[in-house]
Amino acid sequence: MLRKGTLARLALKQCKSRGWKFFVHEDDMLLLRSSPVERDVIMVDVLAEAMRNFRRDLQSGQGWTADYNGARGACSLMSYFIGQCVWVFRRAYVRWARQRVRWARLHAVYDFTQDAANEAGIGGCCRPPATRSSRRCSARTSRTSSRNRRRRRRRSCA
Repeated sequence: MLRKGTLARLALKQCKSRGWKFFVHEDDMLLLRSSPVERDVIMVDVLAEAMRNFRRDLQSGQGWTADYNGARGACSLMSYFIGQCVWVFRRAYVRWARQRVRWARLHAVYDFTQDAANEAGIGGCCRPPATRSSRRCSARTSRTSSRNRRRRRRRSCA
């Protein structure tokens, strides 16, 4: 259901009928179609929360009953549980998407390589002397070079 996007479409439909804001980004859908690991991450959250809700409802006497006689008859236990999963999907997806955004922001900072920093200067610190004072530029360059020497020493000792 998640690979084909059915679960997301059903969740969007239910949220829209309730007037809740919910949106599944196209890039996330492509990732969920292509990555079984990412699907598993979301589905573990969905199934765990749906099981908690299902159990809580049964203990309180609400939720699914085998002898329900409604206009459309009784729904099977499987249909009821899938419905629970659809309701829970919104929260699990939002949690997963926020986690991905946090991870991307964190790694955007840490993946900035030393070579890239030395070429252009971090944040433009080492521009030509015409735009910045040469004293500040040379001080930062000497700090960077001493830092590089210390790193090389640590690597060679290890």
